[in-house]
Amino acid sequence: MDSICIVTDNSAQFANTSFRGQTITKIVQLKPSLRNKVFKSKEKHILSSLPEFASSDLDPHLLAPSVDEFRQLFSRLGKQYNEIIGIFLSSHLSDCYQNARKANMTLRGGPKIQIIDSQTATIGLGMMVQKAAETVFNHGSLTDVERSVGSLMHRTYVLLCTPNLSYMCNNGFVDHAQATVGEMLGVLPIFTMEDGQLIPVEKKRNPRHIIMHFQEFIDEFDHFEHIALVQSINANNNDSRLIRDHVHDNFPNTPFTEHALNLPLATLFGPSATALIIIESNSED
Repeated sequence: MDSICIVTDNSAQFANTSFRGQTITKIVQLKPSLRNKVFKSKEKHILSSLPEFASSDLDPHLLAPSVDEFRQLFSRLGKQYNEIIGIFLSSHLSDCYQNARKANMTLRGGPKIQIIDSQTATIGLGMMVQKAAETVFNHGSLTDVERSVGSLMHRTYVLLCTPNLSYMCNNGFVDHAQATVGEMLGVLPIFTMEDGQLIPVEKKRNPRHIIMHFQEFIDEFDHFEHIALVQSINANNNDSRLIRDHVHDNFPNTPFTEHALNLPLATLFGPSATALIIIESNSED
């Protein structure tokens, strides 16, 4: 029987398409619900057809696997692995973490299971999963994995900008009045993530100001492990180039990757959402 496997959800995005320990990484599906119909997250035509504004009949929501589905998954994986580590999208954005915990509490006599709230999203979550998998690949213990993921969690910073406030409203992140007024005025709000929660920090009026804010945020750090830009469905290539050039000119040795917004995240934040993820270097390195 193998030792440890990693379980995450499909909102995670990875800086590297292949990494050590990938074969022991299992991915559960967060499924978008639109107009009361549940879709598979791999249906790309759904992503490209999402409207800018989420009308009441669209009603976008992201559905996590149920407690029973997690119970069945853990029981099945327990036949192959001694230990299971679940690392999921922030518990403030999805029920995935909570449902996995509830499933774990109902199991008796199976594998040892540790459930971790990543308190982040997209590349931040992907980097934690990748770090966990690589630690296991290098014969690390469950304690080693928890320590490495915890270190990364405290060094991960996210900025999110979206004009699609009606999506945010449907998912409970802003109230109806804020969403209505914000979309009517064309406001571009910027949120940061603190302890997994979305916190509004700025309001801008045009994309150029968003790029400047992202550049200024990058400049607040001295040392990076990684910088990633998650671009909206209809991304402006010039905007992404400005961020890319800023990183390459000022931090030439920093790994920088660009990623397309995936369907789970578009369901939560809207198709025009853009995110900047910064992983600060470990001071111990």
